[in-house]
Amino acid sequence: MYSSSLTKQTKRLRGAIQSHSPAARLGILSIALSPITRSLDRIAYQLFRHHPLPENWTLPPCAMIVSPPRSGSTIVYQVLTRIIPSVYISNLHSLFPSLASSYLLKNDLFGKSNLKFNNYYGYTSQINDVNEGNQFIEQLLQDSENLSLIRSRFIRLIRMMQATRDCPFIFKNVRAYPKILKLHNAIPELNFIRVKRNPEQVIQSVVRAYYELGTFHPVPPSLKHSNIKDPVEFAIKQILEIEKTIDEQLKYIKRSSWVEVEYEAFCSDPWIVAENLLKNYLNLDLSCLRKDALSEPLKVSNRVKVSEGEAKQISFLLKENNFWEC
Repeated sequence: MYSSSLTKQTKRLRGAIQSHSPAARLGILSIALSPITRSLDRIAYQLFRHHPLPENWTLPPCAMIVSPPRSGSTIVYQVLTRIIPSVYISNLHSLFPSLASSYLLKNDLFGKSNLKFNNYYGYTSQINDVNEGNQFIEQLLQDSENLSLIRSRFIRLIRMMQATRDCPFIFKNVRAYPKILKLHNAIPELNFIRVKRNPEQVIQSVVRAYYELGTFHPVPPSLKHSNIKDPVEFAIKQILEIEKTIDEQLKYIKRSSWVEVEYEAFCSDPWIVAENLLKNYLNLDLSCLRKDALSEPLKVSNRVKVSEGEAKQISFLLKENNFWEC
């Protein structure tokens, strides 16, 4: 069931092209252009004068959204960065890492209220919308046993993003789920937003994504050489392992550094989550919230995303694996 990295990327690319989604097209275009644009970005960045950190500098407020795939975390990411004045890794950052924040801040484009909430498997369709930032997080976690190196890299990242005391850095990454404890140990100031969703909806969405993209992502190490042929069974094992890995790490992270968010409750009233995040984790005044950022209420999709037989199989296997107790 698990494919090689090249085969996996090829399948996902083919599925994205066939989807005709604007978000997928922008993602493909960014991947194609990024080797050129990042070279230009590096040249331009060298022309700027860099100032050393002042002696009294402290890490600005920051929060990382973590969850298994297909849990609604992209919507949570989009909504929070709309209603909380913040900086985030955008699609423009994937092209011009060093220059994007200056441009977006100068033109007041971070979290612009006219941004839409649609996305295609985590990819968004507008240049100033949120991005998973895989290349940034992978670079951050290289040589991940060296905590001081991770911290210094994170400081460079947060300075590049131009986060400040009044404009926190909010980001999301699904691939890095096994490394959140490592991140906490290296960056104790980092807060985590742990998103959970109805497991049946998550599994159904994962199976549907497999049919559309031809792969599972991310695949836990324990399943990389699995001989499981049934997509439903594989999806349940995948999500169960990811949920377990996240929860096991959170046991060792101080409770004041992470908050659990239920996707369904978030859609019903995202303001409660935002206010809690500002007051108890980011230490910001509630008056900064953009009250006009949400023009329409959020809707939770509870439609069946697979066949009736697969839906019944998912429900049965979840109960058999004691998933509801996780």
